[in-house]
Amino acid sequence: MDEFYAEHKDRPFFPALKQFMTSGRVVALALQRVSAIKAWRALMGPTSTDKAKAEAPLSLRALHGTGPPPPLRKLIRH
Repeated sequence: MDEFYAEHKDRPFFPALKQFMTSGRVVALALQRVSAIKAWRALMGPTSTDKAKAEAPLSLRALHGTGPPPPLRKLIRH
């Protein structure tokens, strides 16, 4: 996991993410091809759903992802 998510390893949320992702059952996948991780990330799309929809409309995140919740101020009516 540290290698796959190397770009996030030093970010404050990483320990909690790692704990969550390793806390239950897994489905193991063998990514076997040249540049397998690069291809997997392309299939998934950018981590931002909005960015995925704009830049990679056929990616899994563009097709099935959800965006962040709206800011609280937009939910509160005066």
